[in-house]
Order: sequence, then C-alpha cells, then structure tokens
Amino acid sequence: LWEDLDHRYVGGVEVQRELRRHRGSYQPMGVIFTSTLALDSMNDGTSDHQLEAFPLLQLGESVYMVAKTPQVWFDHAVVEEEGALMLIWNVVEELFPEGLIDEMFNRYRNWLQQLATSDQAWSQTHPQLLPLAQLTQRIEVNQTTAPISEETLHSLFVKQVKQLGEAIALITPEYTLTYQELYTQAHKIGQKLQQLGATPNTLVAVLMTKGWEQVAAVLGILMSGAAYLPIDPTLPQERQWNLLELGVVKLALTQANLAGSLSLPEHIQCLSVDAEEWETIEVTHADSVQSISDLAYVIFTSGSTGTPKGVMIDHRGAVNTILDINQRFDVKPNDRVLAVSALNFDLSVYDIFGVLAAGGTIVMPSPDGAKDPAHWAELMTKHQVTLWNTVPALMQMLVEHLSSQLETTTGKLRLVLLSGDWLPLSLPGQIKNIWGELQIISLGGATEASIWSIYYPIETIDPAWKSIPYGKPLLNQSFKILNELMEPCPVWVTGQLYIGGIGLAKGYWKNHEKTQVSFIEHPVTQERLYKTGDLGRYLPDGNIEFIGREDFQVKLNGYRIELGEIETALIEHPGIKKAVVSTVGEQRKNQKLVSYLVPDLVAQNLSYIKEFKPDKLRHYLQQKLPEYMVPYTYVVLEKLPLTPNGKVNRKALPAPDMGDLLQEREKTFVAANTSTEVQLSQIWETILEVNQISVDDNFFEVGGDSLLATRIVSQIRESFQVDINLRDFFEAATIKDVAEYLEVALQAKQTLQKTKTGNKKRVEI
Repeated sequence: LWEDLDHRYVGGVEVQRELRRHRGSYQPMGVIFTSTLALDSMNDGTSDHQLEAFPLLQLGESVYMVAKTPQVWFDHAVVEEEGALMLIWNVVEELFPEGLIDEMFNRYRNWLQQLATSDQAWSQTHPQLLPLAQLTQRIEVNQTTAPISEETLHSLFVKQVKQLGEAIALITPEYTLTYQELYTQAHKIGQKLQQLGATPNTLVAVLMTKGWEQVAAVLGILMSGAAYLPIDPTLPQERQWNLLELGVVKLALTQANLAGSLSLPEHIQCLSVDAEEWETIEVTHADSVQSISDLAYVIFTSGSTGTPKGVMIDHRGAVNTILDINQRFDVKPNDRVLAVSALNFDLSVYDIFGVLAAGGTIVMPSPDGAKDPAHWAELMTKHQVTLWNTVPALMQMLVEHLSSQLETTTGKLRLVLLSGDWLPLSLPGQIKNIWGELQIISLGGATEASIWSIYYPIETIDPAWKSIPYGKPLLNQSFKILNELMEPCPVWVTGQLYIGGIGLAKGYWKNHEKTQVSFIEHPVTQERLYKTGDLGRYLPDGNIEFIGREDFQVKLNGYRIELGEIETALIEHPGIKKAVVSTVGEQRKNQKLVSYLVPDLVAQNLSYIKEFKPDKLRHYLQQKLPEYMVPYTYVVLEKLPLTPNGKVNRKALPAPDMGDLLQEREKTFVAANTSTEVQLSQIWETILEVNQISVDDNFFEVGGDSLLATRIVSQIRESFQVDINLRDFFEAATIKDVAEYLEVALQAKQTLQKTKTGNKKRVEI
C-alpha cells in the first residue's frame, strides 16, 4: 500500500497509456487533445441573461478557461456565435509547464487574427510561429561574437614559459616540472618528430598512462606541427590497431614501462619519451609550422556502424573555448587542477592546455590511483588544488568518499566544472556541504564542438526542476533548437539541438559521408551547424533545458556510447545471428547495458547459446570493446520483437529476468566460508542491492561499476581498517580474492604492530 501511495499523483490516462505501451498494444492511447467546431450552435435558445452569466460567450472576444477535465488534458472548442468566432480552451493546468498555455493561446489567437486580416498569411507555406519577443530573445542569447585569438594551443603555453619559466607547471607523485623544464622536454620531442616526418594535419598517436610524459608528449606533437591522437593503452589490442589504422598513424609515443607490453604494427615507429637517449638531444630554435586552422587533436568516439568516428578539432576552436573559460571564471597562475580525466576524453584538453595557458599548475594522479577518490583527496589536500573538471560521476565518487571520512582536509577548491553527463540535482548541495561556498558550473556541448559550447552557473536549485538547465552559449558559439523544418521552436516546445560557431570540428577523420550527415548548412541562414542528436527546449528566461537523445546513443558515466557499435561486435560472434543492446535502470542514473541475442541455429545449436556463460561473453567482448561498453548481462530470445514496419521494437524488449539470473547463479553459488568473506558478502549485497552473491561472482557481472566500487572500497576501509585502492579491488574483482587480499594485509598489519610493540619494550628495558 505504501509503495502504491508513492504513485498517487499519476493520473488514470497516464496509467492507461503506460500499460498499453508496455504491452505493445496498438489500440488508441488515452485522449490528450480534443477539438470541437460548432457553427451557430448557440443561436437558438440562448438568452442575453445566459450570455451575461457565461463570460466565455461574450461575442467578439477570444478567451480561455482552465478546468479539471478528468479524461482530457486539453479540450479545444471553436464556436461561431452570430458571426463572431469564440475560442474555448479547457485545460488540466498541472500537466503543462507554468506559462506554456498562455504562450500557446496568445500565439494561436494572433495567428488567427493574421489569417483574418491578411491575404498574404494564407499563402505562407511555413508561417513563423515564434512570437517576436522570443525571436528577439534568441538573437540576443546567441550574440556571442568576440575577437578570435590567433594563438595555438602550444603557443599559449610558450607565452607562459617566457613569463613564468621557473614556476611549477606540473606535479606528479614522483616528479615536479617547471614551465621551462616542461618546455625543454616537449621541444625535444617536437624536434625528433619533425626529423621523423611529422607534418601539419597528420596524426601522432599517444599511448600512455597518467604521468608527466602525457603532457610533454602532446605539447611536443603540436610543436612538431602534427596533431595528437590519444589511445588508451589498456584497450584491447584489436581496438588499438583499429584506431591506429583509421588514423593512418606512422609515429607513436609511449612510456618506457609500457614499451615492452605494447604490440604495434611493424610500420609504426614508437618512441618512449622518458628513455635516457632524450637527455642527449640539444634544444634548438624552431619556428612554428602550424596555423590556427590546422588540426590540434583527433579523438575517436563510438560509431553506430561499428567503426569509431575521429572528431577533428583545430587550434582555433579549442583555443577559443579555453580562453573563454579562463576569462569567464578568472583562472590564473595560482590555480591548480587535478587532472583526473583520461587523455582520450576531451575534458583533458582543458586540464592540460587551459591551465597551462593561464600559468597554473597541473596535478597528476598516479596511474594506479587515477580512479581512486582516496588518492584524489590526498593530492587535493597536499597540493592545495583549486579547480576540479570532470564528469559528475567522478565528483560523486569523491563526495561519497569524503562523506565517509570522519576528519578530512579538502584543500582550497574554489571552482568546480561538471560536464559530459547528466548532473544529479543533489550533487551541488553535497559539494557545498564539504567545501562551503564555491563556484559550480554546469558545462555542455559535444566532442564535435571543442570541449564545451554552453554553460550554466549553478547557484540555487529550484525544487521544481527535473534537471539543471543546460544554459546559454559560450563566446563565438551558438545553440539552436529547431523543428523538422529547421525553424526555431517556441518556448517549452521540444526540438533538436544544433551547435554553431567556430568551435565546430572540421568533420570526421577521413569520413566524408558521416561528416556530411552530422555537419550541415542551415537552409536559410547558411550557418554551419552540428546536429547533436540531442533533444532540448527553451525556457522562458532564455536558458536551454536538455531533454535527452532521439537515437540509440547513450551516455554512461560520461562515455558516449553508440549501441550499434556493441551490436556489431556481438553479431561478429559465430554463434550470434542478431543482437540488440539497450539500457535498463532508472533514467539518467544507475543505467546498465543489456544485450539481447538471437542465436544462429545454423552455426551453433540453441543449447550451445544457452550454455553461454556471462564471463565467456564478457571475455569475448573485452577483446573488442572498452570495458565501459561491455553489457553487464544478456537475454537470449528466439526472435527480436518487431514494429509493424519491420523495425526492432525496442520498447517491447523484455526486461532481464532476474529470476533466471538468480537461478543461473544458484547453480554455481559458493557461500562465504571465512569471517572476512561473510563480512564482505554483506557489504557487497547491501551496496549492489543483490541477494546471495557467490564468493566467485565477478563484481561487474553482478551489476558493479566504478561508482559502486568506490562505495564498497570506502566501506571496506572503514570496516577492516585496511587500505585498499580501487586498482587492487578491480584486479581481485570477487569476494574470495578480495578477502584473500585483506587477510594478507591484516596479517602484515598485525606483524608490524607486534614489531613496534617489541621495539618499545626493549627501549623501556
């Protein structure tokens, strides 16, 4: 009963529509809108007294009323009375945003008046439905023109070298480099790459973990004239080779500790930037060989056809964004950023080039601690970090870690930049509870538009919000919400989001067809626009509200994932005929990927597929895809549900049967034996919200992710008083292996305590 009461505000019409949708019914949905036309319907028998009692019948006026119509959200009636036209709107007001009905009614009335008074109005094939006040507001919001810098990403750094040569540019757990020292390392790399044939608009790959080498490498590549292509060295070899082939890469940079484990195509020359031979290279003067229209970097994102897309960003667009952010939020030499984001994620572009352009300091986590909030917190305190720039999920991890600590010092954080994914309404308050008053900025855009294109300063959270506003465009950039006719949508009306301005990518690397589809020219204004595939709407104050996606692309923890790319990888398996990937879980949070498989009965028999173990399917996909793109479970179907026109009916895909999953796990269930395993099982089951987890169950296969891992690790530290980092946890991945790790650590801790006690006794004697 209490659970039912949680849904007491859901109307009967909504229940009917949801039931029919889930059942895949093609019966008519509940009525939302009705329209009635009556001609002289009230001429007979309508007295003057009746007209006075019912003000809607005052002839010659168009008015509307609001009422609680139980079955119809919006009832529209047009009545002719003695030659005069009356409009009657009967609306359930609570179902519409405040002010929307007023806007709609006024615009509708004005349009009817134009039709009644102007012959030209009847000949317009696409009448302008946007009110003049809104049109003026859109123009003002997108008036972001400002002087365009002639600098490149690396020339901004060189300027600071001349002014702040001995200032600290980069801090890692092992090294500290001044601006001059970093410049020297980068310049040597640039010289060497030029000698090996690096030229403008060619790509040099960077395969590195966190460290000073990453920063020196990307600076050196730009100094050589080339553009950098970041590739995660932990990716499956097949995917690494695919990206190298797509990028037409001939030169690559790595670190000495990775060089032995990397297996690259023979035609690629790979250099370790921290090798000893670099010490003997002399730095000579070299003129810049790049212009602001040359490529700065190419980042490959997930592709719907199974082939990643390389987003080409030039210096002009990237420099425009970082200079705007630095000026807008007063980023200066005394600022320090914790560079948590991976190099192949475009937020790292600001961490490196934005902070160096301001004369600030980059604080790098260790490779082992790159995903560990305890390590982040330690560095933030030790190095007095002032600036945070990540997806919301990583800040959520840090907040949850700090909230579990009894005493903690959190440095001098003053500016938090959050972007790349949906921002929970509760997160800004949690941040301020820890750091007090500080600036929290929501940023948005696309990899195809030079990091960010839109911003919204978060000051207070309106309880009525469903999400934090997307905001307004940054300098020299524009945002449009257009309908299918490429016309601007009125306030509250959902349309497609388009980005314009100098931040737009040059296109997709060596993929003219996809470039033509995504980067278009407006048919009226001739402005070049990027079609984001996102949906949004304007709010009355001129800000944009982000609604979601219109296609089969999702974002999980900041990673943009084309479901089609996962489906392609699945179909390549010899035993799978068809595959569809979808998401389950609460929208915008706790979502997980699920794959739906139809076995190939010709290649393999059905029993073979049913005997497919989750770990085998996971292992297969791990050879082809990044970890964040591997579904956490799968559902085997005899056939995929289809719509009447033959397309896959994703809405009719069954939710994963947790009963079947539990039965499958019960077959291999191994109960906890030791007290450590029992305690760990309780922690896992509580946080993962899963009953009966076997000590051999893989963390990811029972629904785990990075954020949940952070919570579990924090609870383990508190319960066992043993330090365990995220990397160790991920490597163990099962209750049994984590328990063994903890027991060894506890034994070592006890031995150390006994040694200290023994030493103390000897001193007393």
